[in-house]
Amino acid sequence: MKLKVGSIGVSRSLGIGILAIPFVCVVFASSRGMAPDDPLRLEQFGEAAIDPSGTSVAYVRIRSKTSRTMHMRNDMAGDDRSDIWIGSVEGGSPRNITAGEKDGAGYWAPVWSPDGQSLAMMSTKDGNVRLWIWNGLSDRLQLTTERAVGYRAGQRGLSKPVWLSSTKLLYARLPEGERPVGYTYQVQSPEVAISQWPRAWRGVEPTASVITSGDYKAGSYEKRAQGDLVVFDTIDRSEQTIARGNFGDLQLSPGGRFVSLLKQIDVFHPDPQRRLQNRILQQYEIRVLSLTDNFKLIGATDFKDVVPSSVRWSPDAKYIAAIGWTPNSPPWHVYRYEVAADALKRLPGPEFLLKIAVFNPTGIVWSLQGDLLIRAQPVEPSTSARVDWWAQSSDGASRNLTSSMREAPAQLVRETGGNSFAGVADGRLWRIAPRGGPPQAVALPTAQPLASIVWPDAESAEAGRFEKVIVNARGAGQNELWAVTSGSGQARQLDKPALEAKLVAFDPVRAVSVYTLGNRDGTFLWASKSEAQGPRLLANANQWLKGLAEGEKRLFQYRSLDGEELTARLLLPVGYDPAKRYPVVTMVYAGSVFGKADMGWSALNDSSPYNANILAAHGYVVLFPSMPLGPDGVPGDNYFELSKGVLPAVNKAIELGIADPARIAVMGASYGGYSTYGLITQTNRFKAAISLAGPSDLVSLYGVFDPQFRYLDSAREWMAHMLLTEAGQDDLGGPPWKDWARYLRNSPLSYVDRIDTPVMIIQGDLDFVPIEQGEEMFTALYRQNKPASFVRYWGEGHVLESPANIRDMWARVFAWLDRWLA
Repeated sequence: MKLKVGSIGVSRSLGIGILAIPFVCVVFASSRGMAPDDPLRLEQFGEAAIDPSGTSVAYVRIRSKTSRTMHMRNDMAGDDRSDIWIGSVEGGSPRNITAGEKDGAGYWAPVWSPDGQSLAMMSTKDGNVRLWIWNGLSDRLQLTTERAVGYRAGQRGLSKPVWLSSTKLLYARLPEGERPVGYTYQVQSPEVAISQWPRAWRGVEPTASVITSGDYKAGSYEKRAQGDLVVFDTIDRSEQTIARGNFGDLQLSPGGRFVSLLKQIDVFHPDPQRRLQNRILQQYEIRVLSLTDNFKLIGATDFKDVVPSSVRWSPDAKYIAAIGWTPNSPPWHVYRYEVAADALKRLPGPEFLLKIAVFNPTGIVWSLQGDLLIRAQPVEPSTSARVDWWAQSSDGASRNLTSSMREAPAQLVRETGGNSFAGVADGRLWRIAPRGGPPQAVALPTAQPLASIVWPDAESAEAGRFEKVIVNARGAGQNELWAVTSGSGQARQLDKPALEAKLVAFDPVRAVSVYTLGNRDGTFLWASKSEAQGPRLLANANQWLKGLAEGEKRLFQYRSLDGEELTARLLLPVGYDPAKRYPVVTMVYAGSVFGKADMGWSALNDSSPYNANILAAHGYVVLFPSMPLGPDGVPGDNYFELSKGVLPAVNKAIELGIADPARIAVMGASYGGYSTYGLITQTNRFKAAISLAGPSDLVSLYGVFDPQFRYLDSAREWMAHMLLTEAGQDDLGGPPWKDWARYLRNSPLSYVDRIDTPVMIIQGDLDFVPIEQGEEMFTALYRQNKPASFVRYWGEGHVLESPANIRDMWARVFAWLDRWLA
């Protein structure tokens, strides 16, 4: 056994040479690179919620993929294998209050009651997503109802309940017998097939499922099964039904007199006369529930396409702002409503093209004076297309607040006085007054540039005014958090538990902080009782990562074929020898553009089954080139952009003496799979290729049903492929029959006769990128007798979930690469 560089330093740090030797031997004897099973073993920490007294933290702990669970729910992002733990910020060991592993259930989305005695949560226990309540006095879980609640991973706020008091909980239920789509994505098609195929084999009853077109009528959605809005009493376990309908996105107003919510009124139906926009597939309108008027429900009937998560209450609860889709350009408008006793009155909205994501509400905030602040780009910019913060008064007049700044802040936080806002831009903290003078920089006692506001987050920022904001200052080897008092500008550095630890929850009244960190030493969760007290470790996981060897990470700059300066990433093999040249796997994904300083990538604690450290442990250099595409919303030809950032990066890796020019492969998943197909039709540089779940034929992709919904009567409504090709990543600007040439010239299948690179195709039969895409590419290669391997995984979706299939995939990937790069 050879001692690695650094073993002497370890022995010196111990101070006792005799004891140091066996310690070093143990560490390095077990040291190895990452194996395919390692990401499956990782545990993670999810969201955390501080109780109202500031003494306890409820946090989500996600069990490893080797725990007892169904391995076909990748859309749940680990929620189906989570537990909720409660830990004291003052001392003692945390407790698992859900113990979901014994029956394969997950528990997540903790919401404390106002008195801190109860905790609402979602769970998959007993085969559906339902609302449960933990009672702190009895230490027991109780089910609210057998009916399910809505659920979409990453959009938890759309289905979270609202505590109206310490004993009454408001929430929305799904129709009787239904399960949420986020829970059934990859199981509903197999379930229908399992039940219907034997019926067809028996030949006694028909198994027809009819889907029609041209029959849409307004109001037809109301004929579908409807859920309801319910108030649940935790004392007597009674339920009061408030209204019928499919509701979501419940938000308690400031002052607690109202709850805003969205009611689904339809699904999206494409207009044949207009181009599709990259949008959601459901239509909602705003409702307001009055809590002081016997749960009276107020409606808004003149605006029927509200974007979920965009509803924002004014501080005085008199107004609501919301983003809405409109049939004409621009795709988004901001609307404002006046809340009255009997209706929601729509007021004039600004004509802006918003530059915020659909599920990112950071671009809308209210001032105490009733001004609506919007981070936006004007529809018809007079001088430039830059994004700024605009203030719109109730009379419709608007003014640019940040035009004098080099860049506009990504987020604004309302300060204590309510007439000014804090934001970070250009490395500094700024105070911006909607009706005052120009933005003013706030001096802080740190030499590091500011990166962002980390608290309050977008959701918390709408809840009130803030005496403090917490900002992140980053520099070379520095990552500081500063609590800045608004008004005075006084700042104090927070005592972080580790350099890269992230603040995930904060209680400004009781000064409780919760931090998380995941790195090669493990995954950690800390809590701090006060700003003056150091953080205390609540929980840790993945300590076994210390025993894994990790390849070195590097960045290098290069120029694209168009002369654009770009940055590429390199992950070197474990045990890299600079005197040797190595085989290279070029990991591609069109649209990826990397920064010049960020090194937080390809981490050992990344639970993705495609973790690049697995390749580095097998002796490969992994190259990540930047691959810029054209501007969003402008129809383009992405196929012809693919090689511009990739080939110069490969050449640079060869020039640096790292890459063996005779042993270079290309690999990518999803749009990276498309990128892989496209690249090997344009160049013979690569000696092997691996495409995972990649589109190959954009014409056929456009029209096929999503396999995850194929067996449902609503299959026509899940138009992911239409949206992706017309307005999403492909951005082709319209359907194929409007421009056949654009679809054909951007489809790698059109150039399949140019492929001389051996290619492995990996795809699941439940992938939303249909397996037919792999079939078409393989068939074309087979017809030409060109080397290819088509690996099909039954029951798998877009990303492999089954541990057995993940192990099998890596064995086949290694065999393929070793064969062609040997």
